[in-house]
Amino acid sequence: MRKLKRRPDGGPIWYVAEWLTHLGLRQADIVARTEFTKSQVSEWVNCWERFNADSLYKIAKALKVDAADLLRPPVQADDDLARHIRHLDPRQRERALKLLRAAEIFSTSDRAA
Repeated sequence: MRKLKRRPDGGPIWYVAEWLTHLGLRQADIVARTEFTKSQVSEWVNCWERFNADSLYKIAKALKVDAADLLRPPVQADDDLARHIRHLDPRQRERALKLLRAAEIFSTSDRAA
């Protein structure tokens, strides 16, 4: 059996599988949106093989998330965004939320308002 790539604390090095679940997507969606093979995507999703920065950016683009987001769990990334929005003044916050809603990142019942 192949050994999983892990951080010293035992957690995954990246969170592609968690992001797929969070976004309601499948490995096949990454394959369809990139030039990667099913085998490559499976190895990355299952933390069997490392990927380079170029691949990280391509996967992030396919999932419509920031590349840095793939290095942390989805909930943490959502919390970081919400925390940044909460610290804006009311006018800036409304403008930011309007842009995020247009980009379909936040629903109309967003948590940051």
